[in-house]
Order: sequence, then C-alpha cells, then structure tokens
Amino acid sequence: MSDDDIAVADIIARTGAWAREEGPAPYPLAEACQDHLINLAIEESVRTDRPVVTATEAWAG
Repeated sequence: MSDDDIAVADIIARTGAWAREEGPAPYPLAEACQDHLINLAIEESVRTDRPVVTATEAWAG
C-alpha cells in the first residue's frame, strides 16, 4: 500500500472510533479549514500563474 492509502485507511479507522465515541475527533475543523485555505491558494496560483501568500488564520489556533 502507498503512503496515501495508509493515511486514508488511518483517518477512516480514527473517524470510526470517534463516531463510536471511542476516541478523539480525527481531524480538527480548524486544521481542515487551514488546509483548505492552502489548497485554494494553490489553485489560484496555478490559475493565475502568480504566487499567492497565505497566513495562519486566527481560527486555526
């Protein structure tokens, strides 16, 4: 299995444990939002062929 496959399997297993109230949330919302912001910046940079700068937002902790 590739590293990506292992990471997906791990997040699914941890999500299942969280859903059964057997563990913590696997991926905090603030972290997911920050990751999405970075993804949007990458897409904009590709689309415009220009650098895009982001920062750690206040909600990211």
